[in-house]
Amino acid sequence: MEKVWKCDHCSSTFDLDKKDNAAKHEDGCSFNIKNETCWTCNNRFDDGAPISGPNNACRKGHSCFDREEEDFAVKCDDYE
Repeated sequence: MEKVWKCDHCSSTFDLDKKDNAAKHEDGCSFNIKNETCWTCNNRFDDGAPISGPNNACRKGHSCFDREEEDFAVKCDDYE
């Protein structure tokens, strides 16, 4: 078994020699509550279907996918 760094907010992992990358990821992680993103917002709900799977949707009409830039979160204007 290999030891790795794991994000405290999601399932991303990093090699032990990539501690700086892991810390940088955690600071910008979409699942980090302090970033106030769609993933942690009370306005987010799952609008998916049994066949197609889960699909994030927003009660305020925002696109959850447009609020992601590469690996870093974009703060929501209507975060609750």
